[in-house]
Amino acid sequence: MEHDGGPVWVTGLDGDGGISVYRLPPNSQIRVGLDAPPRRNLTANPCGLLVVSATVNYPMDTIQVGNEVIDPANLSTQLRPSCRTKSDGSHALDEARPQHFKTSGGDLVVVGKTPNTRYEVSYIKSD
Repeated sequence: MEHDGGPVWVTGLDGDGGISVYRLPPNSQIRVGLDAPPRRNLTANPCGLLVVSATVNYPMDTIQVGNEVIDPANLSTQLRPSCRTKSDGSHALDEARPQHFKTSGGDLVVVGKTPNTRYEVSYIKSD
């Protein structure tokens, strides 16, 4: 990447989607483009819920997890049940949730994932 004052250094995306750029003169501006939808890796909890929260870099919008595209506008709003450890060491939700849902706090919750497994979540801009 070049800037009027010479080369700059880009380190890539951090864990929250931020891009770090070094060696710019003070108060300078650059234009950054991405060729692919933003994405991040999240881990399903021990009960198989993948909780996707909005951040500054990842506003809540349509997402893709694996081959499944999920639009939060089409989901019902529900409470997220607690995930508790059972006497045999396995985990279970206090209340079953058979379908994806969103919470009143704005989280999107994907159900039925493999517990404690990382998933790539892609953010698809809706038109």
